[in-house]
Amino acid sequence: MKVFLRSAAAALVFIALLVYVFTAERGRVPEKEEIFGLDVADAINLEIVGGDSEVLLEKREGTWYVNKPFKGLANETSAEERVRAIAELKPVGKRKDADLDSDDFGLNKPRVTAVLRYGQGNEVKVSIGKDLPVGAETYARIEGREELYIIPSSVLTTLKKTAEDLREKKLVQVKDDDVRSLKLSHDGTEVKVENRREADEDKWFITAPITARADEFQVEQAVSKVTELKAEAFVQEVGEASKYGLDKPSLRVELVDKDGKKSGISIGAECKEPMETSETDLVFARADGRDEVMILKMDAVEELRKKPLDLRDKSLVEVSKDEINYVRVQSKKRLSFALKRLPDGWHLDRPVKARAKPAKVDDILWDIVQLEARDYIEEKPDDLKQYGLAIPDTIIEVHTLGSDEVLKIKIGYAHGEDAHYCQTSESDEVYAVSDMVLLDLPTKVEEIQSSS
Repeated sequence: MKVFLRSAAAALVFIALLVYVFTAERGRVPEKEEIFGLDVADAINLEIVGGDSEVLLEKREGTWYVNKPFKGLANETSAEERVRAIAELKPVGKRKDADLDSDDFGLNKPRVTAVLRYGQGNEVKVSIGKDLPVGAETYARIEGREELYIIPSSVLTTLKKTAEDLREKKLVQVKDDDVRSLKLSHDGTEVKVENRREADEDKWFITAPITARADEFQVEQAVSKVTELKAEAFVQEVGEASKYGLDKPSLRVELVDKDGKKSGISIGAECKEPMETSETDLVFARADGRDEVMILKMDAVEELRKKPLDLRDKSLVEVSKDEINYVRVQSKKRLSFALKRLPDGWHLDRPVKARAKPAKVDDILWDIVQLEARDYIEEKPDDLKQYGLAIPDTIIEVHTLGSDEVLKIKIGYAHGEDAHYCQTSESDEVYAVSDMVLLDLPTKVEEIQSSS
């Protein structure tokens, strides 16, 4: 009995090891109904012939490509759907001693023949004939076997899909979160942003043509627009690059992912031929490493013609309202005053000591923390007098909890109809900011002193 148990246990271990080895080598355990039990990952080539059409799929370096009836990148999902139809084929029945050459089965002139190649020189061949009189099933022959097989009609439907369905319409194959740099080149301008780790967070920075913090939202939107670019159509007979304006692109897009892999897109000339599927203007495009010339919607492309200002972080102050505990304003034309945060709320500290109006204080604080550049005037000015910043009309000093550093906001001459020149103690750069930062400041003490 003990010998039997030991033998049974050894057999179970052996079977388990076989399953493990099979799974490790082939990636999965085939279901018992499968006739081939192949792993899609092992497939290297699929040829589908049906009627006057022929489709040839080939895998190169782990990526599926279409070699017939055109040459181009295949959509991975669409390619593997076809491969899986053969690799994991599950007949619903089979008959022995059937005359496979009988016209009743349609296997002498099959509607589709598929040859799947895998491993080192191995292949399986499936021919699909007529449908059964009833049910969603069809007859099939497997080369090297004498049985007549009955398979689901869905296999035929999958294999007969057009070659155009196989095209990869997305221009770049990278996830948004994996992008580490983006470069946009157009109209003599090159804007580059890079993602770097700062204080345990991923942050975007402009690295060309200037060095500055980038607007996180704007950069992420631009990255998404690139990764979501899809072809509306493909040029069927590709000519010289100059024919499509791709020899001198009007826009060049380059991405680098977390693994250092580069992806690029060139945008060419406007496509003058209208398409029934699109009512918008179109442009030619090509992705690096791909032979196809694509046709894209122009409006999707135009959104990528970014300038440094479009992607730059316009915030001039990095402080929250809750951190501010003291504000001092010195002004030539408006009221000079100081505000202090106390346990019971905000109080005037100058020119009088009194409670301050909460709504008015709130407006001032919001103007400070939301101060943004409308425009970037000069990065390293030699003469601040021309901006009225050598001796500013207004200086706002901001004190924060837990810090000895004082943030200074200097407001100078008017810039246009509704903006002023501005400079902060955080940078030498001169900006243009909205008038609101001045207009919300009181002109007399009654406007900010509480009556209660």
